[in-house]
Amino acid sequence: MPDTRLTKERLKNHWAYSKKIYIFMTLVCVGLASIIFTMVNNHLPPNNKLVGVAFVESYADTAPLAADTPKLLSLGKAYDENLAEVTFLNIQYSGSAENEMDYYGAQLYQVHLGSGDYDIFMQGKELTDFLRDENSLVALDTLPCFELFTEKYKDALVWSEVNVGKDDENPQLEEHCYSVDISSMTRLISKNVFYTQGKYASIIKTSANPDTSLYILYQMLELYTEPAVQ
Repeated sequence: MPDTRLTKERLKNHWAYSKKIYIFMTLVCVGLASIIFTMVNNHLPPNNKLVGVAFVESYADTAPLAADTPKLLSLGKAYDENLAEVTFLNIQYSGSAENEMDYYGAQLYQVHLGSGDYDIFMQGKELTDFLRDENSLVALDTLPCFELFTEKYKDALVWSEVNVGKDDENPQLEEHCYSVDISSMTRLISKNVFYTQGKYASIIKTSANPDTSLYILYQMLELYTEPAVQ
């Protein structure tokens, strides 16, 4: 029968041969703990809010928006004093899974839809309609600042009849606005940020700040829509 007793000599030998592994594993665990803490810990004060805008496209360059972010934040804070940050993200996803980029983009897309860390999703009609049909979008006309859109961007509002009941055989239909046509935001095209033609902006139900997010969307329309030629 083998001698399996732990002795000081055996522990000393084991440490001599295995200490690098233990040190490596400790560093990995500390690194993972740091990443997880960073992801789940909100460094903003409890009452402060963040509005995130996701451009869902094969490619979008959010870098040129850095110059406009302070203005959007200032306007947003005038509407909601607790707004602390406006941020942008490109999700490289076209709505299919035909290539490797779309495969990983689809995973990122699902993560951000569920997490609620991004509020406004700008994307094509197919994805917008899919989320609406899945009851994943906020009815914009139920939010306080919606009246701003009816005053100036009425033609951009997209209304849909949806079943708000639970019985598909006897649907309870209501008409609501779930998205805004952003084709007029041509300055995003001229800045090489995002191709807005045929794209729509919606607010995800997981958003913690839907009304403030809708106000930021209104200010983005104001900022990036070319004025009408008189």
